[in-house]
Amino acid sequence: NKDITEPGHFYGGVRLSGIVGINSSTISQTFNLGNVYNINEAYQDGNRDYGDFGGSPTLEIETGGFCYVMQNEIYDASNNTTQANIIDSANNGTIVAINSGTNQSFTNAGGFVARNDRGEEGELVTDNSVSRNSHTIKIQYSINYGDIYAVNRFYDTMYGGEQQSKAAGFVC
Repeated sequence: NKDITEPGHFYGGVRLSGIVGINSSTISQTFNLGNVYNINEAYQDGNRDYGDFGGSPTLEIETGGFCYVMQNEIYDASNNTTQANIIDSANNGTIVAINSGTNQSFTNAGGFVARNDRGEEGELVTDNSVSRNSHTIKIQYSINYGDIYAVNRFYDTMYGGEQQSKAAGFVC
């Protein structure tokens, strides 16, 4: 793939990936050779803040070398699911998630996958709330050669919970 760049000044989340947006099946023998730059100068509306969205990922800047999210997809009434996998693949691109705007944003960058705990609409998916069995998602026999960066304007030591910027070679 070619390099992908999405610079912007958006009030909202931006999700970008090098191969597919959502992986609910098997990606095999695939190589991301391009760089993925997701740079958002997210701004905050003076009348609202992050909490007004009920903890939704509205202001998240998330970048994955292969996909934004991997999820097992429920395909029938018996809750049978597809199996999300990445097998025999490699990332050789630089993966970047940058927020230079509001303090109320998360940046996540993964060499293969930005998240494995979100649904298609960005909702938090846990095995207790939805039977997607996210713990069964697999990345096998794959390697990351790329550089991964997540940069946020937010000063992390001021926040008592989860870190605002996270970067990982495989899954953030």
